[in-house]
Amino acid sequence: MPPHRVVQDREAVGALFIVRSTLYRRDDVRPLLARLGWWTLFAMLLVSTMLCLAAIFLEQRDAERLGEVIAAIPVQMVTQTDPLFRARLLWGGAAIGVLGQTINLLHTLVPSVPGVPIGVQYFQAERYPGNAAGPLPAWSFPFAYGLTFLLPTQLGFSCWFLMLPSRADLVAAAMASHTE
Repeated sequence: MPPHRVVQDREAVGALFIVRSTLYRRDDVRPLLARLGWWTLFAMLLVSTMLCLAAIFLEQRDAERLGEVIAAIPVQMVTQTDPLFRARLLWGGAAIGVLGQTINLLHTLVPSVPGVPIGVQYFQAERYPGNAAGPLPAWSFPFAYGLTFLLPTQLGFSCWFLMLPSRADLVAAAMASHTE
C-alpha cells in the first residue's frame, strides 16, 4: 500500500494494539490523522458516486414504473371478484413447494429419508476450454418460481439469457490467451 494510506509509525500502532495508550492523547492520535483524512476522502468520494448513480437509476426506474407493476399484483389479489385463494392451481403449486421442504426437513431429522435437491447445484465442465466458464449454477427454489411471476417478462428473460453470453465470453477469453 502507498505510505499515505497506511500508518508507518510502528510504535504508535503498537501502543494502540497493546492497550498501553488511548485515542484521547494527541501523541497517539497524530500519526493516524493524515491517514484518516485520506480514507475519509475516499469514503466520501465513494458515497457521493453511489448517490449520483442512485439518482440516475431512480429517474430510469420512475420512467419504467416498475414499482407500480409490482404493487399492482397484491392490489388485484385483494380486489378481485373471483378470489385467487380459491384457485386450485394456486394451492397445488403451494403444496408442491411445501412438500419439497417437508421432505428435506424429514431428511435432516431422519437421514435415511431421501432428500429433494432444492437449492443451488453447480455444474463444471471437466475439460478445456469448457472449464474456463467456471461452475455454472442451477437453482431450484420453489418459492422463486412463484416470485418470478412478479417480474416483467423482459427482465426475467434477460437475467437468465445474459448469463450464457457472459460465460461464453470467459471461454473465448481463455481460448484466446491459451498458447501451446
